[in-house]
Amino acid sequence: MFKSSQYFLLAIIFLLSLGSASGQIGQYLLRDTFCNDQEVIVGDQVFGPSKPVGVVVLTGAALNGGDSIVQVQLTYLHPVSANFFATICEGDSIYVNGTAYHAFHLQGTEVFSSGLCDSIVNVLITVLTPPFSNLRDTLCPDGFYTINGTRYDYNNRVGYEILPNASSSGCDSIVAIDLEFRNLWLYIGEDRVIIKGDTVCITPQYGLTPTSFVWLPTAPCPDSLCSTSCIMLTAPVVFTLIATDTSGCVLQDEVKFRISNKNQVYAPNVFSPDARWPDNHYSLHCDRTVVNIKRFFIADRWGDLIYDRRNITPNSPDEGWDGLYNGKVMDTGTYIFGAELERFDGTTFFEKGGFSLVR
Repeated sequence: MFKSSQYFLLAIIFLLSLGSASGQIGQYLLRDTFCNDQEVIVGDQVFGPSKPVGVVVLTGAALNGGDSIVQVQLTYLHPVSANFFATICEGDSIYVNGTAYHAFHLQGTEVFSSGLCDSIVNVLITVLTPPFSNLRDTLCPDGFYTINGTRYDYNNRVGYEILPNASSSGCDSIVAIDLEFRNLWLYIGEDRVIIKGDTVCITPQYGLTPTSFVWLPTAPCPDSLCSTSCIMLTAPVVFTLIATDTSGCVLQDEVKFRISNKNQVYAPNVFSPDARWPDNHYSLHCDRTVVNIKRFFIADRWGDLIYDRRNITPNSPDEGWDGLYNGKVMDTGTYIFGAELERFDGTTFFEKGGFSLVR
């Protein structure tokens, strides 16, 4: 983990300048700093961390043939050693000296080479397991949660979500979602098209224990449940019923009524004066919004008028044509009719058609 041991051989040549022709003894001071894995050889002696100082006599090393004395004073540095502790979230990594540490590599030793001696770092990593929680709840039929942008509702009840940096440690959190829904329902009918002035009845059906009902607009019935009453409609309307259950759930349903100005008028296409009553009279049958047949006439195929009556009560066979003209039963053939009908609001419309008389 350290530098390879290095041996420094002190050359004798540098001592030559210390000697003299007179045979004086040369002297030299060797002072230096090394790492504790290095050694220095002076003469036949080895200097290192366990022997940093000493005196070496180099016999005959001077230029004049005399001895040289080397005083050795070495300083040794110990490598810097440190511990590195870190806590990371599961799934994360941290790099030390280019080495990745994570949940599958928690500890190690790193050597940093810079300057004179190496530095040693002991790495120890702690990994935090992300907290796990359950979200279990029972919701109203239209209830929902939105987590991480994902909507959990009646059609999407279970799943797992990772919440970034949501735990107290700053790590991710995992949430398991498991939702149930109350079996509650409310129904007030299908949308319909009705004749202007016709009567409709609304009877709510529901699978809940109501604490209140609110109608928008005002309830079309004396009681909030509309269980027995009906209402005449002359304009399009949308009824909405909002029901609150004992569990606090709020449900609503709506029904739309559109208005048609086309009244329902039924005219038989075959008629026999010899049939039993009431089929032995030719008459018009209308919906309840028609209050009067202002005029009703019948003609033969040549256009001759054989029946003409005014202000007939709708749906009254006795007031229809009995097949007679001038006291005589008409022959088998094709006939035409025309009628002016009056609605409850005073407006009128015209109906015409044809039928066959058979005997």
